Amino acid sequence: MSMPRRHYSDEQRAEALAALDANRDQNGEGGYTATSRQTGIPRGTIRRWDEDRDRAAPAQLRHEKKAGLADRLEALAHDLINDLAKPERRVGNVKDVATAIGIAVDKARLLRGESTEITETRSVEHIRTDIQRKLARIAATN
Repeated sequence: MSMPRRHYSDEQRAEALAALDANRDQNGEGGYTATSRQTGIPRGTIRRWDEDRDRAAPAQLRHEKKAGLADRLEALAHDLINDLAKPERRVGNVKDVATAIGIAVDKARLLRGESTEITETRSVEHIRTDIQRKLARIAATN
């Protein structure tokens, strides 16, 4: 006995495609399994939608969902930066939190179609000074 076919709204399809874009690697590959796990939508369904995005969901709605997800990832990065400035609130060790910040920022930039490449070379000391200034500024505003 076969299961009845499930119908998804344009909004659900657009959200799944935005999540797929966020889950892909830097080459724009993969992400089907993670997206399926996150959304509860079968992997094959997501793959079909990806192969024919124009029929899956309207372009404007897909763009809005990607922008909303990018905004949420950026807000997460800001929250994690604030947590670094307050050791009593920190959710993990500094290295893990910094890694999570980097991933969230990269994914937000990718969803917005922005580059994630590092185009300048700076010394470790210069980067450390920038981070200390930013943390001091965050601490001053809280």
